Amino acid sequence: MTSPAVTTPTYPVQLDLVAPNKVARWRPLVHWLLVIPHVLVLYALNAIRGVVYVISWFAILFTGKMPEGLFNFQAMTNRYQWRVVSYLLYMRESYPPFEFASVPADPGDDPARVSFQPAEKLSRGLISSSGCW
Repeated sequence: MTSPAVTTPTYPVQLDLVAPNKVARWRPLVHWLLVIPHVLVLYALNAIRGVVYVISWFAILFTGKMPEGLFNFQAMTNRYQWRVVSYLLYMRESYPPFEFASVPADPGDDPARVSFQPAEKLSRGLISSSGCW
């Protein structure tokens, strides 16, 4: 008796994290201090992402698709946020880099990886209730 072939489904978002089993004992003492510069950068990026979100909403409403540059910027900010939050919550050992590669696929050089696959066509009617992401 043969088993059916198992296929791996492809999803629009791939999230990976290579995490250590233990946290160094010194990290809780200075960890909060080390993450402050990243939190400030993340705050500024999220403010800009809010503006890009509104522009994307109108672009989808009128054209039915999200412009590539706007999608790449939102993917970059979400990737950076995942890296900072994973460090903030002690989910990773290495300090996250200040890296801003605005591409949908993750370059793969960090333990916290997230890749996005843009949609070919978006519904103009559904963006009014669900948003761009």
